[in-house]
Amino acid sequence: MSLAKEFVNSLNWHKTLFDDSQDRCYCTKCYPIPWDDVISTGNANYVIPRGWTRLGLRVDPMLIDAYDIWNKWIVTFHGTTKTAALSILIHRHFYLPGDKLIDGTTLGIRDGHIPNKKFIFTSPTIAYSSSTIYAPNNDFYSSTNNTLYEAQLVLQCRQQPDSFKIQGETIRAGSKRICPFIPNEQIEYYTDIRSSIIAYGLLIIIPTEPIGSIPRSDNLIVAQRDYRDGKINLDRLNDEYKRAIQVTIEEMVATGSPVVTDGEQTKPSFLTYPISAILNEYYTFTSDCFSIQFADGHQRIVPCLMKAPFRYAVYAHSYIDAAKQFTQLPIKQAVITPSALSMLYPKSAIEGYSHEQFLNDLIVESEKDIRRCLESGAHCVQLDFTEARLSLKIDPTGQLLQDFIQLNNRVLDRFDPQEQHRLGVHVCPGGDKDSTHSLEVDYLEVLPTLFELHVCNFYLQLASEPNRDRVLTCIRKYMKPWHRIFIGVINPIDPIVETPEQVCARVLEAVKYIPVKQLGTTDDCGFSPFDDDRSTSRKIAFDKIRARVQGTHMAEEQLMIAK
Repeated sequence: MSLAKEFVNSLNWHKTLFDDSQDRCYCTKCYPIPWDDVISTGNANYVIPRGWTRLGLRVDPMLIDAYDIWNKWIVTFHGTTKTAALSILIHRHFYLPGDKLIDGTTLGIRDGHIPNKKFIFTSPTIAYSSSTIYAPNNDFYSSTNNTLYEAQLVLQCRQQPDSFKIQGETIRAGSKRICPFIPNEQIEYYTDIRSSIIAYGLLIIIPTEPIGSIPRSDNLIVAQRDYRDGKINLDRLNDEYKRAIQVTIEEMVATGSPVVTDGEQTKPSFLTYPISAILNEYYTFTSDCFSIQFADGHQRIVPCLMKAPFRYAVYAHSYIDAAKQFTQLPIKQAVITPSALSMLYPKSAIEGYSHEQFLNDLIVESEKDIRRCLESGAHCVQLDFTEARLSLKIDPTGQLLQDFIQLNNRVLDRFDPQEQHRLGVHVCPGGDKDSTHSLEVDYLEVLPTLFELHVCNFYLQLASEPNRDRVLTCIRKYMKPWHRIFIGVINPIDPIVETPEQVCARVLEAVKYIPVKQLGTTDDCGFSPFDDDRSTSRKIAFDKIRARVQGTHMAEEQLMIAK
């Protein structure tokens, strides 16, 4: 709260503008999952801003009494600038384009909106109003803890019924669904009546996402074994897969996670899912095959391609399509990097199929895998790049890592900047059967090169690092202004479940190095990247995810900085 007051003071907002009786928390503890996602107020629906925290604003008591706004007016959201927000709160009304703001500047029309159409724009969902198109980022330097923050201003409002018109989105979202509850065609309200909107809250959030995999259930493990033994047919196995996806998503939603995955319940592994269906026809296991050695002595063998052409038998969009049957929450999809699959080519060349021909086919298939996920509506697509750290164990010169980065960028450069905004990369020292393959490799040798990847989101293992300050210093040095850094605050290998307080402390540690607008939280690794890894129980996995969600929200409340 002290940081929030410092932020308000930096904007010259007087404390009398705030009303703590309107403070509200929308985390899963304060607003449980079974409660409604959509509420009707004033005979109109609005979407609960799950995961956000509201800082109450003072409303004129005469307006409350005269219009009975808490009962008769609807709820909407409005993203804005700090100058416009201050003008709204001091003068008690919203502004139209062409009006003079409190600093003497003129409020303009946002690029992309129809020229000379002067309206105030709101939305029944914060998923729309929190777009940076409406709510730009603002620098804020805290002299209390010598930390740079960035904030957006999103106002929660009461709006007079029948005072506005409704139209479709105007932020060029295309076919992407902005909110699961409000169709894009009805997501924007507009009015020219200044006094028909009253702001009563500021909203705050830090994003948090899972990495991907969840240990398979006992029923699914038995079904897979029975199928291999010929005891059940494929239809029965597919029924078990469908049930496993549904139960996993339901359990993940119950943790309060704002973004979900299918837990990779139907993937044989994070690495081989594209080729598992054609292993016997196209691949072999010989001395030419690459072996991943883990610290506890076990190994994973990467199969070798034995004939042309290289192709995918399964694309990851099929996992999204299956998951969409069971949730309306944003779905994140993990895919394997082309650099990892490049290890499928044998040391001895394939006759009539050169390594360069293989790489060209690999690039085409990898692009197709990612693009189809985006087209299926993935919230984001995460490339699993665990071989980044491993590459320095194989080749300490760093040349192999550079080759991996260049190969991955050959795929990523096929996507435009807007698409790259929905792409991310995950790196870790491996996590299989409670063991790692490259934790001994210095993280600082990986990170500078990693940030050369042409993606916007980085999911970085951090909770299991012995010296996090050292790693965060390196991240701060090499990250770009357009990057979002999701730091690992959960260690899946550690059987002890982190407390929300521990997660919160790790977030507050990170904001000393990473601006809040560029910060998110995640897990160090998936909980079961191979389908036979049962070293972590499902209960522990979901308890850890719940701690991440709750701890992240605790940090939001302390920081009091909008998303």
